[in-house]
Amino acid sequence: MQIRQGLIEITEDLAQAQIVAVLLSTDFLGHERAWAENEHARRRNLSGACRLLPIYVEPLADVPDHLKMLVGLPRHGKPMKGDEDWANIAAEIRGVAMKD
Repeated sequence: MQIRQGLIEITEDLAQAQIVAVLLSTDFLGHERAWAENEHARRRNLSGACRLLPIYVEPLADVPDHLKMLVGLPRHGKPMKGDEDWANIAAEIRGVAMKD
């Protein structure tokens, strides 16, 4: 029952979030529930209700088109390699938060 309650809370939080960071990996793209939440965030992003920020954490052979159209992080377009990339991503997210 605790797992179900946790999933409900995550869904509610995502429905209200102004910024949704998606950590892109092959596991994420292959996980049905994660993909469903991503679809919900994508629709909210298109309507202007939130900002969807794809974050590349590993090399991906096939990135979905709707995520290719967004500015991904790190901005150099390659998966993160270390602390410097994480620091840059944190700064980018802070910048987005300050604009909203």
